[in-house]
Amino acid sequence: MKLWIIKFARFIFRAWAIFMAFGAVVGIFQGEFAMAAALIFSSILAWVVTAKVPQETQDQPSKRRQNGKNIKVDCSLHITYEDGEGAVTERDIHIFSYEPKSKYIQARDSIARANRTFRVDRIQEAIDLESG
Repeated sequence: MKLWIIKFARFIFRAWAIFMAFGAVVGIFQGEFAMAAALIFSSILAWVVTAKVPQETQDQPSKRRQNGKNIKVDCSLHITYEDGEGAVTERDIHIFSYEPKSKYIQARDSIARANRTFRVDRIQEAIDLESG
């Protein structure tokens, strides 16, 4: 489904929830407590239904999270990397993002002590530091 349709539907439901909440306030002032209670319940229900659902639950943690074009990754690797000039170095990196289309990794480089971009095709060897 198109993203704009979902956003528009969420906007309509949230506007309806606010409208029902105002109706509940008016009902309380008019002494219509049963109607006010029903409107408050409907308002809360509409607000909860339109809430964003987290992509991960705490029961099922994941190291990868989709974020638009990039995939967020949380892992550390020891790599052998050849740069654009042909120099080969070994580095410990902590990856935090991967771009599948362009094949680039965004990572914290332990040698440079800065965030760097690495091309996947230039990584000659990779060892996961957690599992070996």
